[in-house]
Amino acid sequence: MNIPTCTNTVSRLRRTASSNRTLDQVAIGYRTCEAQTMRTLPRTQAPAPLSTGYQETLSSALSSHRTASSQDIMDRTRELQDDDTNTNSFDDLLPEIEQFGDVGQNQPADALKDLLIQHRDLTINKISSGDLLQMEVRRGNVLSDAITIIRFSEHDLHNHLCIKFIGEDGVDIGGLRREFWSLFLHNISSSCYVTGKPGRQTFQQNFVEKKKKTFFHLGQLIALSILQDGPGLPIFSDIVTDYIINGETVVLNLDDLPDGLRDTLDKMQDSASDSEARDMYSSVLDIAADVGFIVPLTSFTRCHVKQLKAAFIESQISSCKDELNQFIEGLDTHRVLSLLRQTENMASARCLFSGRAKPLTVSQLRGLLRFSFKDGNAKVAEEATAQGFLTFLQATKGTATIINGINLQPKDVLMWLTGSTIVPAIGFHKPIDVYFSPKKTFVNTCALALTLKTQPGLSPADAVSYYTELIINSQTFTKG
Repeated sequence: MNIPTCTNTVSRLRRTASSNRTLDQVAIGYRTCEAQTMRTLPRTQAPAPLSTGYQETLSSALSSHRTASSQDIMDRTRELQDDDTNTNSFDDLLPEIEQFGDVGQNQPADALKDLLIQHRDLTINKISSGDLLQMEVRRGNVLSDAITIIRFSEHDLHNHLCIKFIGEDGVDIGGLRREFWSLFLHNISSSCYVTGKPGRQTFQQNFVEKKKKTFFHLGQLIALSILQDGPGLPIFSDIVTDYIINGETVVLNLDDLPDGLRDTLDKMQDSASDSEARDMYSSVLDIAADVGFIVPLTSFTRCHVKQLKAAFIESQISSCKDELNQFIEGLDTHRVLSLLRQTENMASARCLFSGRAKPLTVSQLRGLLRFSFKDGNAKVAEEATAQGFLTFLQATKGTATIINGINLQPKDVLMWLTGSTIVPAIGFHKPIDVYFSPKKTFVNTCALALTLKTQPGLSPADAVSYYTELIINSQTFTKG
């Protein structure tokens, strides 16, 4: 049933007068004078009684909604807002607004990695089968090319993904695939498909791409990413991550909002008076209306701030719910999302979508390396060379690896070594082996192997400069 909903109003649905029992449901709406489909949530406690005057005014507004003009409804809404009797009852229906802590910031637990590997083996054909999901993409157009190809690859989704960059030599036995997913992630985070500050993004409402089912195909690609050497899509805000993993919103995080808006809301919450809160509310009145929160300036009080925060944060879902649901449908390709939504996997699975995932550390990168030293006289020179490389890794923590304003970080070193800026959802299939040669330094991203030119005489500073320049000038390095 469609009814106009009133701002800051909790409408209780009651049975007929012959029954004194209250339905175990409440209806919620932010926007006034706009027909909306009623959304119901389960009530966990008995409703607070409405004042007699409030009931009469509300009953009058609802009974006349079929014939009342928009202005009439707005006038009645203003009358309701003058009565704050039920502000607390409304707030009880809102998710808590708090920090998430470390949830979603850490890498997947080994148990989830093992489970994903098992799931991959059950759903993806072995490469020896000879049938491949071949993606030939242009390095500068990875995102658009991948979406185009996946639209016509429904019958190939069970096949092993094989990547070829057009105009480049190379056979994909893992390295090109990891590089493809890294470029895909880099491209989508700055594309027309998403909006929001880095690490706190959501989908951009896009009528044309929604009709083309582009977001469904993005979901399919991310399902393949999770199973085939990719990192997932760790770009989203907490509320979007929550919606993908849980199917609902549990906790709201104010940090999901743009910094300026978040600061304004914090100041509004800490304001000394309703008048001061109204002054700050006036600065966001228009964008509040855009997200469906319409409370007249004259009626706004500090009691409305929590509701205003919730409206802004939840708009990251409501503004693009069709796009999100389409993405979620595609993400369940090979039942990947169903696996991630199992209770024991949900906490670890958050990092596959959360933009707050902690960056790779030097310690984690060092843990991926396995040095192989020759016996005899060569071992001394190789150990000295290894020490120079490890000194370089340590230097990526600070400013020593900045050249011409470009700051080299551990993720850039990982990209150089493996083709991936993030450890894949299923991890690497082996450690990164480090060998030594008297000729030159080179990497094999497919084999996960690094060969260092033996240079025992390099000073620590020279070693840092040597490897920094080598990586920045490599084909895999992407600024920013």
